[in-house]
Amino acid sequence: MQSRIPVPCGRSEPKHAMGYHALDSLLAFPANIPPARAHIVITDTLSADGNFLLHHFLSNHLKAGPGTGNVVLVGIAHIFNHYSIVGRKLGVNLQQSKQSHRLAFIDALTHLNRAPSASPSPPSLPSTPSAPTTVLTRSATLRPLHDAVSAALVGDRSLLILDDISVLLWSGYGVAEAVGLIRALRVLVQKHNGTLITLLHADEQLASDPVQDAFVRSVLGMAELVLSVQGLGSGFSRDVHGQVNLQRLRIYDCGSADAHSHVMCFSLTPPHSVLQLSIIHGAQSTIHVPSSTAPALPTPQTLHYKILDNTVQFFARGVSEGVL
Repeated sequence: MQSRIPVPCGRSEPKHAMGYHALDSLLAFPANIPPARAHIVITDTLSADGNFLLHHFLSNHLKAGPGTGNVVLVGIAHIFNHYSIVGRKLGVNLQQSKQSHRLAFIDALTHLNRAPSASPSPPSLPSTPSAPTTVLTRSATLRPLHDAVSAALVGDRSLLILDDISVLLWSGYGVAEAVGLIRALRVLVQKHNGTLITLLHADEQLASDPVQDAFVRSVLGMAELVLSVQGLGSGFSRDVHGQVNLQRLRIYDCGSADAHSHVMCFSLTPPHSVLQLSIIHGAQSTIHVPSSTAPALPTPQTLHYKILDNTVQFFARGVSEGVL
């Protein structure tokens, strides 16, 4: 993540820039807390790091009042100090949250029980997601990490964040192992009526890699909501660092919200068909999403963003002075 991420004191925001609350307004989560039992997937690229979205969801959950469980942050790509430094910029003391047991940080690399093989094995999953499973076998190499998360989750409406699951694949673990871990953690989080947020890379340059492609497709096949962080198609801009595309795939249970008035309230297990989405490797790709027998999928939405010292400004596409 860039080191710069609420505008410094004494400087006002441009009228078109609305800060993080613009993203919250677009997401429309009740009390800014993601819906229970939902899986949110954040994809990013080498040119547009999506880590700043993890900080946002983390801060919102820790600032929430009674009725929310703890946050379990699994550090795969970053150590705790990274989150602690950025948290201070966002007005959240993560060290204090750890001491009060509102936050549990797990260093994923300390829970891997074997060194991965020198060369990754070929993908063992088909290019389209297979049926979900709920069991992670005891022999799986990632079982210790699953058990550590299970021990750390406390209370109802907990939040589990996986900070870049792609690292496991790059470290030599197979697609089946990594996807099996996510499936098992998703089931675990649902037992706590909580939310799972997963970050992974989806670079267009890696689209030809069958292992990476199978992995990205499988993870997206388990998502209810995808936030795709991308660079600008027009190239670098001083005033806009990138864009976030929001696509709701399955609409999830939003608790007490009125299903007729809240766009989030769809079935957890609708029938499936196929839809073309431009969220995999930056290209048109096919994944499984709810069919027309379920409520219609909302149109994908896009916000531009600019990372500042203490916040991220979000604004509608095309309103920045630096982008036509």
